[in-house]
Amino acid sequence: MDQRFVGRHPGTTAVLRHFRYEHLATGELRELSRVFTEMASGLVDALPDSPELTVCLRKLLEAKDCAVRALVDAEGVTAPNRVVEQPPVG
Repeated sequence: MDQRFVGRHPGTTAVLRHFRYEHLATGELRELSRVFTEMASGLVDALPDSPELTVCLRKLLEAKDCAVRALVDAEGVTAPNRVVEQPPVG
């Protein structure tokens, strides 16, 4: 965890851990995840711990999950930087 978040509310840090992206290989999934991580970090830097911050981070995590699924669906990505052929439709 980023040292600047040490001492934050457990609810805040619990959600932040889901924004990690270092395990992803370089590529579109990693870059997409990085954007959401930076947004989450900026929100935590700017806002005090509160139930609303936790909800905000959870909804941002939901948005990240949707964006990742959209990229996977569009690109046929099954793992970072691996593309599989899509079966023909119909």
